[in-house]
Amino acid sequence: EIEGHEMHTEYISVSRSTLRKLIGHNACAIAVGTTSVRTLESLYHIGVTLAANPQATEEELHVRQWQPYDYKIVKAMITNFHQPQSTLLLLVSAFVKGNWRTIYDYALSHDFRFLSYGDSSLLIP
Repeated sequence: EIEGHEMHTEYISVSRSTLRKLIGHNACAIAVGTTSVRTLESLYHIGVTLAANPQATEEELHVRQWQPYDYKIVKAMITNFHQPQSTLLLLVSAFVKGNWRTIYDYALSHDFRFLSYGDSSLLIP
């Protein structure tokens, strides 16, 4: 059940000039790892919020658990194969528009190794 899962909060710190550079970078990046995906997409969201409201408070910049946003920056992701029912797999599923099972079935049928020290994949939705 996705709705019942409570995500823990991760904090990031970045300067406004870095946010301007990120927005001006044509929003195109390849992320290495799910944490990088979350960070880059959150930074983009924060940058857009600041562009619209330069005086935004820390509270207004906080990206909430269920606050939806599209993938704007990350165009491809390198990541390991994750455990079933994990939030990492949920992120992968969202990134590949729900097509995770085909990818994971291929990995399983070809003896790919899973989890932190396993094989990785390049995902391009």
